[in-house]
Amino acid sequence: MVKIKVFGSGKYKPQGEFSGERVKKIFSDPKKEVKAIFLHSSMYPEGIEPMELGTFKGYEFKKKGDELEVYSNLELNETGKKFYAEGVFKGVSAELPNDEITKIAILPNVINQAVKGAEFSAQSIYFEFREVEKKE
Repeated sequence: MVKIKVFGSGKYKPQGEFSGERVKKIFSDPKKEVKAIFLHSSMYPEGIEPMELGTFKGYEFKKKGDELEVYSNLELNETGKKFYAEGVFKGVSAELPNDEITKIAILPNVINQAVKGAEFSAQSIYFEFREVEKKE
């Protein structure tokens, strides 16, 4: 299990502004478990469930300057461990419909990151919240 950054307050396009108070409300239940999935749910055809790679458990807030960061523990399943060992992962992206954390997508290394330094590594993984585009 590894603790990683999954979200941070700030302005996101086109999603809008996420103040510290809004972020605290979204991640207010420290016991809520959230599925770690491969790619965003929206990238799967209708009727196909996203591939699960593990579970995010527990949330911790850290103040960094004006930003409120959210960290969570990630426990990978066997598929997730295999993908990690093969260097497939690049970043993470929270799915927040109606200000509720429903899933956290683990993005592959073929997806462009919107946030510089938003990379999946043993030391830290940084959140990316944006519309996903395939790298051409």
